[in-house]
Amino acid sequence: MEKTTETADTIRLTVQQIGFLAELEKLDKRRGAVEAVSKKFGLVHSKVSRFFKSCVEKGYLTQEFKFTEKGRRLLEWNRRLEKDVRNYLIRTGAKEGIDDLARALFENADYEILEKTIAEYPRIEADASKIQRTIVTDVRDVLSHGRHLVRIAIFQTDARGETKKSMADRGFERYAQLVYGEKESYLELTTRDMHAVSRVNGKRMTGRLASLKYLDAGMVQNAEILDGKVKIPLTACMYQDFGRGIMWGNVMITVACSLGTAHMPESTARLVFIF
Repeated sequence: MEKTTETADTIRLTVQQIGFLAELEKLDKRRGAVEAVSKKFGLVHSKVSRFFKSCVEKGYLTQEFKFTEKGRRLLEWNRRLEKDVRNYLIRTGAKEGIDDLARALFENADYEILEKTIAEYPRIEADASKIQRTIVTDVRDVLSHGRHLVRIAIFQTDARGETKKSMADRGFERYAQLVYGEKESYLELTTRDMHAVSRVNGKRMTGRLASLKYLDAGMVQNAEILDGKVKIPLTACMYQDFGRGIMWGNVMITVACSLGTAHMPESTARLVFIF
């Protein structure tokens, strides 16, 4: 991948935001663009509208939602980076959960590490032992004692097989702690308030995580929520080492939350963390 400096013209978008702009680019008429893109992604009108308005404010789109030169550079740079990330994972042998992993790496991994890893790939490609994904049975074998900050994301696969951010992702702080202690080792999540707008009456609702369960060796276990913290044993997680300083951990979880007076039903998702 060509070396690029991350500037105002190369701000990394989320995979979904790239999709918004790519869909906008296909439209012959920009009138009704927000409605068309919202319908395409099955989202409320306001989410797409806010994103396009922010693009106008930053000079990526005109008031008529036409791309400026700056906007075209932004879209192309993000498209290229997303493609490079996916190709890199495929070439290193990733198969299971590649959509989750590609999305998590693209949106959450440190930019400089990500670019360096992809750029150096051709140099190590000849050595198969270096490019194959390594399954790490026990992360404690490669982790030093102490607390390690990790970035998390929670994804859900819909009925069409498409992976997207789970609503549960809003209920946790972006960063968690990998704790490797003498007596116990766990992933510590910090909960936060969730905000949503009722589709019934349009009122804003605030809520919090009500319960979390995780899958451990085929058994569903309840995680205690104490003082806004949730602990998941490291032994319940699966790990993959992609080398060059990137390791991916994941665990299947089931969460339920309460928003306003409504209790949201349990939903199953994949919690991904990169360190």
